[in-house]
Amino acid sequence: ERLPAAFPDGEVDTEYGVRVELPDASWVLVRPSGTEPYVRIYAEAEDVDALVDRARETVEAEL
Repeated sequence: ERLPAAFPDGEVDTEYGVRVELPDASWVLVRPSGTEPYVRIYAEAEDVDALVDRARETVEAEL
């Protein structure tokens, strides 16, 4: 719920977790690990560190 709110200009897909695709063709996917007690964050962007940090901060606020 908060992840899409953190990226209001993105399109949300919840098929494999929460994936947000942004207008600049970057994306971030947050999903639980299937084998370990972790939340995994995958991303593709020109500034991937900033995108992952933004997603991680949003996830950590929920925990």
